[in-house]
Amino acid sequence: MNLLLKYISAACLALCSLTAAAQIPAKGILDISTGTFFSGRMLKVLDVPPDVKALSSDFADSLNRVDKPRTALNFSINYIKPLNRRKALRVGMTFADYGFRRVKSDIRFGEWIHPEIGLVADNSQTGPRDVYYDVRYRFVELPFTLMWNTEYGNPWRDLDIHILAGVAPGFLVQHETVVRLRGFTTSDGQFTYHINKTGYNANPFNVTLLGGVRIDYVLDKRLHAVVAPTLRLPVLNSSNGIYEQHRSWQLGTEIGLSYRLARDTK
Repeated sequence: MNLLLKYISAACLALCSLTAAAQIPAKGILDISTGTFFSGRMLKVLDVPPDVKALSSDFADSLNRVDKPRTALNFSINYIKPLNRRKALRVGMTFADYGFRRVKSDIRFGEWIHPEIGLVADNSQTGPRDVYYDVRYRFVELPFTLMWNTEYGNPWRDLDIHILAGVAPGFLVQHETVVRLRGFTTSDGQFTYHINKTGYNANPFNVTLLGGVRIDYVLDKRLHAVVAPTLRLPVLNSSNGIYEQHRSWQLGTEIGLSYRLARDTK
């Protein structure tokens, strides 16, 4: 996580030294984009389960070994309005999929898969039996983002670069755990289960800090392609459980199209 923050900070500092770019049309821009993000969590252990003979730090280490980032798909639509030659305001709506993946490897006969699924009832062993628990917090966010325009020194002037920083109040619309079985199945023949009651108390509201870089490439006078590497960091905890507390993060790239409501003056 520290490496990711250093990468974003270094990119922003480098871009700050660039000169001003072409103006955004006075009527503004409409953006639509989607993107694949690595979604993970920061962990705080609140207590140790009674069946776990370990210190809190050891319990946290064991969870960090089995918890991994997962891929998530976000979708955004935004309107961009220029404030002056250097700055613009972007407002819109984002459907964001936060969470993480917990992996239980080499699960054995008689072990719990999940309270709503039951135990491993298959005693045959033809290979490793793993369970993936994808914890998901799906939010509708209303981002307010400032954009600082810069000028990239390319001879064709078809590429603009913008620095992004903003906040996104968000409301939880779905909280679930998707349980995927690998190497075995249950007696009902299913490999995937959607569990609405995950055992965590999800926060119904959050505020996300976001920052990144927006790369804008001209396709024609009004239509541009957009690529935006972005870091998203909710301020509040995503959920609280009896034994653990989660705070989400996302790092990924949005890809989309932008439409100028007036012709470029470049």
